[in-house]
Order: sequence, then structure tokens, then C-alpha cells
Amino acid sequence: MSAEMKLSAMLSGNWLSCRFTLEEPLHEGGGVYFGSADQAEGSPLAEALFRLPGVVAVKIAGNSATVTRDHDEDWPAMARKVAKALAEHRACGRAALAKGISSNIPPAEDIRRRAAKVIEEKINPALGSHGGSVELVDVREASVFVRMAGGCQGCAGARATLRNGVERALREEIPQLDDVADVTDHASGSAPYQR
Repeated sequence: MSAEMKLSAMLSGNWLSCRFTLEEPLHEGGGVYFGSADQAEGSPLAEALFRLPGVVAVKIAGNSATVTRDHDEDWPAMARKVAKALAEHRACGRAALAKGISSNIPPAEDIRRRAAKVIEEKINPALGSHGGSVELVDVREASVFVRMAGGCQGCAGARATLRNGVERALREEIPQLDDVADVTDHASGSAPYQR
């Protein structure tokens, strides 16, 4: 283990979750999602992250820890606290998770099925009232890839729709998701944005 911890951070599109990635693994098994501090009991790193203000969920997978908050305010200050918790955990040399804990991340096929249902039953009916729609393109591991169409393709508000509507709805149903990515070519077509 090197003396200096190298860490990168990337916010999710909805600004409520941030993935912190280290150069070395935190946990060798499959990913584990904790939806509450009670669920994290016995897993030292997850417990430490839940002690931070506003943390409502933690996911530890491979060399990353994803922290979800109940608000998106002041991530720079929060990122410093997460980095400190990760450095302290690294220095103590203890396992990140409780011994014997197993992955609770759904397989990609389950994520695909659940995402398709949310898109069909919740997202597209809402977008359809504005002439738009979303199509599920792919699922890789715990990441979902969608394409926007109709009034959503090329719309100036497409990014906000993706983050505040599509991503939020998907995460409500599948909180273990990593990313929700838009693969739409917003500039293509003869009239990508129509009202």
C-alpha cells in the first residue's frame, strides 16, 4: 500500500450521489449497497460514511465508495469529509465490510427488467404528455443507458429531464445503480426537437 492515497470523485447526474474511486480495492467481492445506517452495522467503512451529515446510502464495490446524500448542497466540503473517512479507514488496515457479507447488487438482467418497467409505466407516460419518450438501450453491470426521443431529443431541457426525472425515477426503483447515461445524438434527425 502506497503512503499517499490517490482518490478521484465524480458526482452522479442528479448531484445526490458521488462516487469516490481509489487506486486500490476497498472490497474484493461484489458490490454491497447499504440503504441505511442500520444495514451498515458491522461494516466499518460503511458505518464511518453514515456518520457524515446527510448520508442516506452507501455503496462499496471494488475500488469505489458511492455516497448518497439527502441534498446536493456543498459537495466540496462533504468530499473532504469522505476523503478523510477513507484515509482513516485505509490507515487502520481493517476490512471495509463485515466478514461474510455478500453482494446485494442485482444482476444486469434484473436491472434491465426493472428499468424497462419503470420507463414503460412511469417515465414515458409523464414524458408523453410533452411529446417525448425514453428508450432503454443497454444495461452494463449496474449502469443504465437510455436514448431520448420525440420532444426530448435535442430539447434544451433534456439534461434536466434526464437527471431530475428519468434518473430519479430509476434510482427510486433501483437504488443500487451506478450511472444513468444518455446515449442520444441530440443533433441528429430532421427535427430533433418538436413541440
